[in-house]
Amino acid sequence: MQTCSLFAVTMKCRAIGNPTPLIIWFKNEKNLPRPPRVTANSVNGLSTLVIRDAAIDDQGSYRCKSENSIDSMLATQQTYLVVKRKRVIVTFYF
Repeated sequence: MQTCSLFAVTMKCRAIGNPTPLIIWFKNEKNLPRPPRVTANSVNGLSTLVIRDAAIDDQGSYRCKSENSIDSMLATQQTYLVVKRKRVIVTFYF
């Protein structure tokens, strides 16, 4: 996945189980940064990860893990996020 800096990025992960699993996100196998710029919502087995104002530091491998009281599972697929600098063109008028 690729984006430019200062854009928002959205990733989704779905898990099915009984009881309904909680979904936890990881970046480079570590816990995600705290809100408000990075938020994760999990409702009925569907989790949405939103990174607002993406920055170079947000680049990396993202993966989700689902867990309930019976079992847990780390997603075998991962998404690698690449953030490119946004080009700003400044025009001067005289």
